[in-house]
Amino acid sequence: MPSVSRYRTWLAVPADEIEDLKKAHPPMNGHTPVIWDKEHKLWFARPGADLSRLDRWLPRPQDVSMNGSDPVTEFAQVLENAGLVLKELPVMDGKIHRVPTADDKKGQKSGAYRGFLDGRPAGWYRDYRSADDSPITWTFSGGEQTDPRARLHLKAHSMQRREDAERELKAQYNRQAAYARRYVNKWPQATAHEYLTRKGIQAAPGVRVNNKNELVIPFSNRNGAIRSYQRIPVTGGKDARILIDSEKTGNWFALGTPRNGQPVLFAEGYATAASLHEATGLPVLMTVDGGNMIAVAENARQKWTQSPFIFCADNDHAIRVNKGIVSATKAAELTGGSVIFPAFTDAEKAQGLTDFNDLDASRGRAAFQHVINAQLEHIGVSTPNSNTPEIREALVIGNLVFTPVHTEEKTMTPTEYPETSPDTGHSHDQGPSLPS
Repeated sequence: MPSVSRYRTWLAVPADEIEDLKKAHPPMNGHTPVIWDKEHKLWFARPGADLSRLDRWLPRPQDVSMNGSDPVTEFAQVLENAGLVLKELPVMDGKIHRVPTADDKKGQKSGAYRGFLDGRPAGWYRDYRSADDSPITWTFSGGEQTDPRARLHLKAHSMQRREDAERELKAQYNRQAAYARRYVNKWPQATAHEYLTRKGIQAAPGVRVNNKNELVIPFSNRNGAIRSYQRIPVTGGKDARILIDSEKTGNWFALGTPRNGQPVLFAEGYATAASLHEATGLPVLMTVDGGNMIAVAENARQKWTQSPFIFCADNDHAIRVNKGIVSATKAAELTGGSVIFPAFTDAEKAQGLTDFNDLDASRGRAAFQHVINAQLEHIGVSTPNSNTPEIREALVIGNLVFTPVHTEEKTMTPTEYPETSPDTGHSHDQGPSLPS
């Protein structure tokens, strides 16, 4: 009985069996049913092919000799010992795969691995929560003695698993996106809310409030389609939740309307994005977290090809690797953007302040508005709120903004500015080193 493939099916075909493969299946509407993939160096069957005719070459890594050892199983054991949680054997396709760790909360994926089967099987893995920010490498203990036929089956099997998983994930994301659209659209626009009041910000158009008095922030892709949402309770962002099993990566919430050729700011959380938008009048893309800022930047660059991008990083000064600034810097490097970040006094650092909303709350809106607009003006970005003498004349040295002091007798020159408390920091192509 024919077994018709719905999708591309990878095959394990030794070189001496290629002619047999080509003869095993008749043409499909004038097209060959099997194709050689130059990139992956594997054969695959077209969708619609009769797999019963190609059964001989379907990958069965468990049925072929591994000369007493299996690199995939060995790598799986290494990953498990390192605290990474895998539902099944690792996919050895040369791509990075994110997985949970034993210490992760539900929905988190702080682990990553990458495995190769070409030549001597090898790979690397890492836990992004670890203080060690370098990947740990692994090489198959069996050397290069793995049976070539076994390696071929493993490679085809890994490719099939990856594509099947990607297809399943896409379907899952589409189901959750449909739910997200229905959920977001059922709630009214938010107005007054305890969280907003405490943070000193407003509800931007598009922010909803549900029947549990939670703010609902929709995340859209570059085509404007809602793909997910975040619920922020009265207690704040630390207790915020993103729709489970939904597509967060690369999607954003926009405060204001970006236009190609005009500056666009990027920020992690809603409160930070709102402070920046309200103080500058510029559109801001909320990315949820630093990791997603990189993916958002790449997607946004495809939509706004001519816009200056400014990444407004969280300053995670209390940890060895300043993840907020590192992520923003990577995003800027990928898209030709700039990075700014809040610099705090020692007293503010002791309070645990890390982002621009914290700076807004600590200094007050007027002072914050001056600081952020002066910093943007310094890197060549004018805002609707930057057209004042104080902002135009503010001096930025390294990580600090100094404000000119106007008196009845004279205006102080830059060399006479007092060393006041730091206001903000910046980095761009030739900017200063990042703070510790």
